[in-house]
Amino acid sequence: MTLYYSGSVITGYEVTRTLKNDCLLAIGSLSFVTVYIWLQTRSIVITLTGLFVIFASVPFAYVLTPAAKTTLASFLSLFLAIGIGCDDIFVFMDFWHQSKHLDDVDVRLEWTMLRAIRSCLATSVTTSISFFANLASCLQPLREFGMFMGLCVMGACVLMFVFLPPVVVALELCRRSPRARVIDVSAG
Repeated sequence: MTLYYSGSVITGYEVTRTLKNDCLLAIGSLSFVTVYIWLQTRSIVITLTGLFVIFASVPFAYVLTPAAKTTLASFLSLFLAIGIGCDDIFVFMDFWHQSKHLDDVDVRLEWTMLRAIRSCLATSVTTSISFFANLASCLQPLREFGMFMGLCVMGACVLMFVFLPPVVVALELCRRSPRARVIDVSAG
């Protein structure tokens, strides 16, 4: 004897249970990515700035998507955006560390930006174009997802080069500034 259950209560329960399990996996994934970025950059400020920029690319893409409605699946693109956005952080920071032979912060930033933008634009544009290729599909959800992800990837790249360099330069200037020293004058 086989028993089948159906109804909105059972379906709602299954959806809720699945979403809770997926949220736990997402928290674990985000924790791993956060620790990995921190280990690579050695800075919690850069890590949090990078994650903020990556998360900001999703609403950025949502505003620019010319669809009447965006499906919930489009917001699952956050996982893809995290992976692609982390690459931009690593490329920028690698070029920043390679430029440490330059003493002037302005020259160092210019050297880093020229090389990092070329590298990140190459990867971001090609990835975006691969997502934009879904616009040729006859399936509307696939077209919307392709448009949303393409904009998300480009948004992450643009936002990364707007927000990350000032934070890195500010941290460098704080590191270079002479710290106030306390001198005990009572000892004579």
